[in-house]
Amino acid sequence: MVIARSDDVNARTTRRPSCILILLSLFWLLLPSDGGAVSYTFGLHPDRERLVFTFPGTLPKYDVARTGGREFSVSIPAGMGGVSGPRPDFGGAALIRDVRVAPSGADVRMGTDAFGYVAFTLENPSRLVIDVFRDPLGARWRPNGTTPRPRAEAPAPTPVAKPEPAAHKAAATDRGAAPVTQSTPEVQTPPAATARQADIPPVAPASQPTPAAPVVSRTDGHVVSGKVARPGATGSDAGESAPAPARQDEAPAQTAPRQSQPEPPSATANVFRGKVVRGGEVPEARESVPLAEPVAPAPAAPVAQVPAAPAQAPAPEAVSKPMGEDNASRVTQDVADFIREESGPWVYRARLGKDGAPQPPTAEVPAPRVAEEAPVAPRTPDLPQPLVEAEPANATEEVAAEEAEQAPAEGTNATTPDFDEVMLAAQTAQSTGEHDVALEHLDILTRDSRVPAELKEEALYLKADILYSKYSGEFDKHFDEINGAYEAAMNFNLDSKRVPAALLKRGVLNLHVENVPEATAFFNLLRNRHKNDPNVPLTYYYWGDYHFKKKDYQRAADEFQYLVQVYPDSPFVREASLGLARSLRELGYDKQAFQIVDFIEKRWPRYYIEFPPFLQLQGDAAFSVKNYQAAKDYYWAYYNIDPQGDDADVILARLGDIYVNTDKPAAAREVYEKAIAEFPDREGGLVSKMRLAEEGIYDEPSVEQMFTIFDRPLNLKPSQIYQEIIADYPDSELAPLAQLKLGIWQLWNKKYFDAIAASRDFATRYPDSPLLPRARDVGLQAFSMVVEPLVREENYPMILKLWKDYDFLRDSLEELSPGARMALALSFWKRGEPAQALDIVTPFLRQPQIPDVSEMAMSLALSVYLENQAWDKVLDVSQAVRNWELSPDHRRELRYAQALAYENLGDFEHSRPLWAELGMDTQLDERQHAYALYFMALGAMDSNQLKQAYDYAQEALETFLRTGEDKGKIRDSLRMLMDVTERTGRAGEALKWAAEYEKNIDSSDPSWPALRYRMAGLHKKLGDLVEWRKILEALSQAMPGSLYGRMAASDLQLDSLEQATRPYQPDARMQ
Repeated sequence: MVIARSDDVNARTTRRPSCILILLSLFWLLLPSDGGAVSYTFGLHPDRERLVFTFPGTLPKYDVARTGGREFSVSIPAGMGGVSGPRPDFGGAALIRDVRVAPSGADVRMGTDAFGYVAFTLENPSRLVIDVFRDPLGARWRPNGTTPRPRAEAPAPTPVAKPEPAAHKAAATDRGAAPVTQSTPEVQTPPAATARQADIPPVAPASQPTPAAPVVSRTDGHVVSGKVARPGATGSDAGESAPAPARQDEAPAQTAPRQSQPEPPSATANVFRGKVVRGGEVPEARESVPLAEPVAPAPAAPVAQVPAAPAQAPAPEAVSKPMGEDNASRVTQDVADFIREESGPWVYRARLGKDGAPQPPTAEVPAPRVAEEAPVAPRTPDLPQPLVEAEPANATEEVAAEEAEQAPAEGTNATTPDFDEVMLAAQTAQSTGEHDVALEHLDILTRDSRVPAELKEEALYLKADILYSKYSGEFDKHFDEINGAYEAAMNFNLDSKRVPAALLKRGVLNLHVENVPEATAFFNLLRNRHKNDPNVPLTYYYWGDYHFKKKDYQRAADEFQYLVQVYPDSPFVREASLGLARSLRELGYDKQAFQIVDFIEKRWPRYYIEFPPFLQLQGDAAFSVKNYQAAKDYYWAYYNIDPQGDDADVILARLGDIYVNTDKPAAAREVYEKAIAEFPDREGGLVSKMRLAEEGIYDEPSVEQMFTIFDRPLNLKPSQIYQEIIADYPDSELAPLAQLKLGIWQLWNKKYFDAIAASRDFATRYPDSPLLPRARDVGLQAFSMVVEPLVREENYPMILKLWKDYDFLRDSLEELSPGARMALALSFWKRGEPAQALDIVTPFLRQPQIPDVSEMAMSLALSVYLENQAWDKVLDVSQAVRNWELSPDHRRELRYAQALAYENLGDFEHSRPLWAELGMDTQLDERQHAYALYFMALGAMDSNQLKQAYDYAQEALETFLRTGEDKGKIRDSLRMLMDVTERTGRAGEALKWAAEYEKNIDSSDPSWPALRYRMAGLHKKLGDLVEWRKILEALSQAMPGSLYGRMAASDLQLDSLEQATRPYQPDARMQ
C-alpha cells in the first residue's frame, strides 16, 4: 500500500456503512463451503519461510513459476475451490509480504527480488509445500531467462597472455565473495554490490566480461539451473547479454545483444544492499566525543613510513613456472618485515599542504573531479578469533607426485582432458552455489601439470575466492585454509595482475579475525607496492569500517574522510562519504553529518533508487538539525517505497514526532495510531504507544518533567505501556526508557520502595545504557524521600537494610541528598556503628556551612565523640565550626561539649568560665544544667568558696535526683555537701548528708567503710560516744583486715587506754 506524502494524513476515503454491510453479505453468500475449500498456512524457519497449501482431496495439477521481480505464482488449472481458515499473519516474515488467493491459484508477493524457492508435495493430507529462501542470484532473474555465456573457447596450447576469463569471478559476487580488480592499464569497471553487505569485501573489478547468474526455476518440485554460456563466445554460441536490471517498480527492459562492450561483473552496478543505520551495527543512543576540529580528524604524519621492502626476486622466465620456495618466501618475508618494522598502532595520514606540513581535513568534502557513480563497498562481518591449521600453501612432494601420476606417460594414447570444460564446470557450480563441486573441478586443474600456467593461475585464484565465499561467516574456523589458498595463488606468479586484489582480500581476512598487525602489513604492501591500483582506497574504507564496528567513531571518521579527500575520483567515494556521515552522527556532529549527506545527494541524486535506506539516513540527518520539512519528505518517500519494510515502523513513529514538533497533533495521533495498528510488536509501534500515553515526546525524561506529565489527566495509563514493553520486549531499545519511566511513575505515586527496586533493576539489566545516571537519580530520590518518615518512626534498621541491599545506593553516597545522608549516619550511630556514622558526617565539617545540614552533622559528630570520650576530637570539631553562624541551641550544645572536653583534659582555665556561662543559662537542658552546677561546685570548692560550693552542690544534687541519672554524680554531690558542712562546723548537718550518702550505697561498695568511719567521727564530734563506739566496733568486727577496720580497732584501743589511765590523771582542779 502506498501512502501519498502529504501534511494532511487525515484524508481518507469513506464509504457508507450500509453499503459495506451489503457487499460483505453478498460476498459471504458467494463463498464456497469450508468442506471442499483449500487452506494455507505460513511458517518461519531459521533458513527459509514456508507456505503450505492443504487440499481437501487429491492433489490437483499445479505449476509454480516466477512471474515478476518480486512475485511468483501458484497456478491450479482445476481451480482452488475456495479458501477456508484464517489468513496467516506475515508480520514477522523477512521475505514473504503477502499472498493473494484467486480462483485459479495464488500470487505470492515478496519483499525482495533476491530469493529462490523449492516446491514439493506431501500426502495424507494432500499438501503443496513451497519453501522460500534468500538467494542473491534471484535478483538477476529476467523474464526471458537469457544469460551471457561465461567463457570463451580455450586458446591454442601455446601459453600466451589472454584476457582474464571472467566466469570464475562470479565467486566474487555470488553469496559473499568480492569482485577483484587486477592492476592493468585498462579502464576499470566499478564493482557490484553483493546482496548481503556484511559478507565479503568488494574490490575494484577488471574490465572483462562476466556471466550473469543462471536463471533458477522450479519444475516438479526441483531446482533447475539454466545453462551458463562460455565467456568470449561469439555468434549463436554467445547468446544474448544479460539486460540491465530494472527498478523494482518497473518492468525489466529487453536489451540487444552486445559483444564488443564488456559487461560489468554483476547484473546491477552501483547497488548497495547493506544497511546503514539499522542491523545492530549502529546503536541508537550515542555519546558525543569531542573533536579537535569540526570534522574530527587530527593532523598526523602524512603517510605511515615503512622501510623499503626487500629486493624482489627476478620474475620467472616462463609463465607456467610452478610455485616454489623462492616465490613463497617473498610474500611471507614481506609481510613479516612489515609487521616487524611497523612503528606502532595506526596513525592518521593527513593531507600535506604546500609547505609539506600535514593539514587537518575539514567538514566540507571537496568536490570530486569525476562525476561517475562509484561502486559500493559493503561492510564486513565480525568474526571470532580462533584459528584452524590448514595445508601449507607451497606444493609438497606428495602433491608433485600425485601430479606426476595423473600426467600420462610418453608414448601412451592417453587423452588430454579439456581443461577449459573443467574450468567451465567449476564456474557453473560456483555460480549456483555448489562450492564443493566447484572445488573438486578446481583441484583437477591445480594438480595436473599439463594445465596451462594461465589457466592454473586462474584456477588457484578462483579456488581461493570460492573458499572465501563458502566460509564467509566462519572465517575464524577456516582462516588458514582461505589464507593458504590466496598465498598459494600469489606465490604461483608474484607478478600477476591479480596480486593487488589478493593482498586486499588477505588484509580484510586478517581484519575479520582481529589479526590487526598482519592486516596492516597486507594493506601497506598494497599501498606501497601498488600505489596506483584502484584497490588502494579500499584499504582506508575497510579500516574505517573496522573502527566503526569497534565504536571508535573518531578513527572511523578519519579513515573515511582521508579516502574522500585524497582519492576524490575513486569509485568508493560515495560509500566512504556515507561512512563519514554515519560516524559524524555517532560523534554528535549532526550539522556536519547533514552536510555530508547533502553532498552525497547532490553528487549522486539517484542513489536512493539503488539504495533506498539512504532516504532514512537523509531523514535522520535532517531531523537531527530540526529541518523537519526535509526530514518529512525523505521519510515519506522511503516509507512509500516499501510500506511493510523492516524500518517502516520506525519511519512512521518518526513522522509522528515531526508532526508533534510542527504543532500538528491530529496528524501525529493518526500516524501513531497507524504505526500501532500495523506494527504493534515492533519498535515504532511501541514508541507510538508511549507517545500517545504521554501525549508528547519525552525521550530524555527527568523526574521534574515526568511529574508534570503525570499530573495531567491522561487518556491512557502510562505505567501499563511501560510494563508491557519491559515484560514482553526486554531486548527492545525502548526497554531501558520504559524501565526509567516506570521508576519515575512509582516515585510520583509515592511507591518509594518500588521506585528503588526499579532503579536497581535498571542498573542490573542495562548497565551500559546512557540513561543509567537518570535511573540512579530516581532511586536516590526515592531513598531520600523514604528515610524521612522512617527516621520519625525511629525505624533505623529498615534504613540500614535498604542501604545494604541496594548496591547503587552504596555506590552513590555523594549523590544522596544531605538529609538522606544525615538520616543514614544517624541510623548507623543508633545501631552501634559510630565509625560509619562519622565517615558520612565528617565531610560536612570540612565544607562551607550548609544551613541546617551542617548543624546536624556537628551535633551528630559531637554526640559520637562525647559518647566515646574522644575529648581531643570534640575540640577539633569546635575548631572546625568556629566561624559558623549557629543557632542558640546549637551554640549552647557546642559550649557544653567544649566545657566537658576541657574539664576532662584538666584545662580548668577554659572549662570553669564555660561552666559558669552554662550554669546561668536557663534554656539549658536540665540534665546538662545539673552537670554545669556540679562542675561549678567543684570550682567553688577549689577556690574555697564554701557557701557557693554548698549552693551549687545542693542544686546539682536535687537535679540529679530528679532526673535519676548518673548516681556517681549524686554521691559526689553529697560528699561535697558533707565536706562543706563539716568544714564549717556543722557536724549535725554533715551527719545528715552522710546518712543520705549511705542510702545510695550498700555495704559491698568500696567507699562504705570510709563513710562509716567518717560517720563515727561525726557522732564523736557531737558527743555521742556510745554511737561512736558502736559504729567502730561493728566496723572492726565486720572488716578486721581492712584499713578502716584496723583504724576502728585502733581508735577503740586508744579510747580504752584513755579510760584506764583516767583515774591516775591529776585532777585539773587540784593543779
